[in-house]
Amino acid sequence: MIHRIIALLNFSRPRFWMYLIGPYLIGYACGISHWTDFFTNYFFAYAIYFLIVANCLLYGVNDLYDSDTDSRNPKKLSYEKRVSESHHKTIKMMSIISGVVGLGIALIAPSRQLQFLMVGFNMLSVLYSAPPVRFKATPVFDSLSNILYALPGFFGYTLSSDNTVPGVIIAVCCCWTMAMHLFSAIPDIQADKSAHLDTSAVLLGPRIALLTCGLLWLAPALFLSFKPDFFPFSIFMWVYPITMFWLLFQRVEYIFRTYQLFPYINSSIGAILFFVIISTKPI
Repeated sequence: MIHRIIALLNFSRPRFWMYLIGPYLIGYACGISHWTDFFTNYFFAYAIYFLIVANCLLYGVNDLYDSDTDSRNPKKLSYEKRVSESHHKTIKMMSIISGVVGLGIALIAPSRQLQFLMVGFNMLSVLYSAPPVRFKATPVFDSLSNILYALPGFFGYTLSSDNTVPGVIIAVCCCWTMAMHLFSAIPDIQADKSAHLDTSAVLLGPRIALLTCGLLWLAPALFLSFKPDFFPFSIFMWVYPITMFWLLFQRVEYIFRTYQLFPYINSSIGAILFFVIISTKPI
């Protein structure tokens, strides 16, 4: 039984778990008044959801509908796990259960705004990969739909503060998630082309995609640079655009090597941001 659970969790990409729980923790930290606000049942319930259940839904649905490109992608033989057809039934059940849990949690959310955010997250998690919408196969919308990675942060902020996320923050987060999606799609260009799958990265090609990522990541870097309270943390945000512009002048294989470092870079910078935020909160 334990081995079965571990196998299921492996399909949910544990190295990427921080991409959902991280924004939730940062968003929640932004909205609290005191450290004691972390010790609530709601906080822990949603933390467990975004740490495990949400990842099972997002990546489970992705594995079910990405077999056309995954079968051609060498990344699935080394860096990630290629899913065989024998696992599809299990992953389908995992995805359905995760989706039902997500919708159930949305129904009991303490406000309409939180319900809207949770339903939006669940819908984008499914529609990114699943037909007939399958945002993944539509240039521009594939990157735009990845605002789903920021929704846990919006949810956390609204949960802890009962306030609406400012529009400028939504715009900055959208730039960040679009850049991250586009960058992560660059190593998949050849596999996606072979599967006749149109993505923003396929449309732009690796060099123009890198330039676009750099320009998109300039937005959060500049935004935080004009926020004195975030200095010197704001310096770290310049790692993203600078890395993209550096990669423009490197061999293509350096893109995937750098991409493999991003879970560590994102987790480290996210952790620093989290502790910067909570250091401003009274005990």
